[in-house]
Amino acid sequence: MAYVWQRPGTAAGALITVLDDVIALNANWSIYDAAAGANAKVYRCAGDITFYVYIGDNQTNYSNIVVWASWDSGTHTGSGSTTTNGTLCKYYEGYVIYVNDNRFVYVNIGLTSASSFGHYCGLINRADTSKNLVLVHSGSTSTYYKTYNALAGYGSSSYVRCQLMEDVDGNSNVAAYPIAYSGSETTRFLFDLDGRPHVYETPMWYGSSNPRNFIGWLDGVMCLRTTAVPSPFWANDIITVDGVDWAIYSQGTSSQNSFLVREQG
Repeated sequence: MAYVWQRPGTAAGALITVLDDVIALNANWSIYDAAAGANAKVYRCAGDITFYVYIGDNQTNYSNIVVWASWDSGTHTGSGSTTTNGTLCKYYEGYVIYVNDNRFVYVNIGLTSASSFGHYCGLINRADTSKNLVLVHSGSTSTYYKTYNALAGYGSSSYVRCQLMEDVDGNSNVAAYPIAYSGSETTRFLFDLDGRPHVYETPMWYGSSNPRNFIGWLDGVMCLRTTAVPSPFWANDIITVDGVDWAIYSQGTSSQNSFLVREQG
């Protein structure tokens, strides 16, 4: 597990300069197509599942992100299962990126305020390890690149896009959701009986029928939603539970609009 903090700014090309540095820290990740377009690159993850991440970074304040099952670096085109285009916020100058063998978590963090916007890209902790459950959890369009905090717990909606590259039946570009993302219980921070905070990875589901399809958990990410103060902790605190450090990020100075990221692999 590696994470990197940098201050590259908000201009076109700023995000891929950071990703180039971070990707090199993990042997499963590499730059696969460095000429995918103007300020655009494709990164390959050859972890438990191989997939390709297109980052279109030719805009100020946000970048585009799409995941593909396959990519041709000669024609600069993707094929196979994919996701709808999403957006990563880069409105603030500071970036924190957590990368492991199968995914990266990207946080755009304010330097003069506590505001942060989080995004997830890669394999989830799967309930069925034979399935290609690669997920992108991002903004839906450039209109909402810094309005809604994806990892606070929103599901796929008009504002936040949470898409599986492929569901358990092989269908491409399927909307996914944090379990109970629209219910009040997601807004409560749990404590063990000895008074310690209970930190847990966010469970995910997809499908329109009942019962829903449970598919696994976000790898090292806990969503805390947006409508209530779910914990006694403030933005940029570190919570240590059973020897594991979790960083808390928020879209404000309170613990509203919050998410946690595990700092160890």
